[in-house]
Amino acid sequence: MKSSERILLLIFGLGCLLITGMLLILISLWQYRELIGFLIVGLAILSVVAVLAQHVIRTVADVIVKLHEQKIRQERLRPNDYGYYEIPLDDAKVPIYPPGNALHQRKQEPYTDGYIPTPFTRRLKD
Repeated sequence: MKSSERILLLIFGLGCLLITGMLLILISLWQYRELIGFLIVGLAILSVVAVLAQHVIRTVADVIVKLHEQKIRQERLRPNDYGYYEIPLDDAKVPIYPPGNALHQRKQEPYTDGYIPTPFTRRLKD
């Protein structure tokens, strides 16, 4: 017999014992059958209400997150000559804003593509 079959038999046996025990308890408490019936129906209704409340809370939370993401994205949109562009994010998902003094002076190379190593700095790395 495989180990999975043993586990399945163990679960089946425990389930049978649980059902037998529940039946014995219900038979011994037959005098209070109405009270037990109301309690079982009440627990079933409570569980259904709890599942529905959990579903509603999860749906509302998802909607709030989506609306917040849309608001953040609208704040990250900036106009340019061709319409709009989105401010890029770094690896930590933080917006990278261009510097405030983005006006280039005469003979100044724009610093948009990152650091360009010079021959001197290449020798230092080697």
